[in-house]
Amino acid sequence: MLAQRMLAQYDNHLDRLAQCSVEELCEFHGVGLAKATRLAAAFELVRRHKQTPLKRLQLNSSQSDQSLTKQFVKAGKNLDIRLLDHLIITENTYFSFANDGQL
Repeated sequence: MLAQRMLAQYDNHLDRLAQCSVEELCEFHGVGLAKATRLAAAFELVRRHKQTPLKRLQLNSSQSDQSLTKQFVKAGKNLDIRLLDHLIITENTYFSFANDGQL
């Protein structure tokens, strides 16, 4: 699996992998410019999130959020992909389906 190979290259340290440039990510077999760019953007979002942690306030999931999450879980099962979490992020808070026991 691509993700496992990429992490193994960096001794399973996601922070080290996240420091890779787009060019370095493209060196992995199966990663082109588009995928490397998406990975770099995701890593940047994680870095920014770590710098300004959100507070867990009173935020609840809507019926449509719950329905969408169920669809994600079902689609993931069909593709043999386990959904780890579904996050709803606002400017001041977040809601985690995993933390709320809805996964």
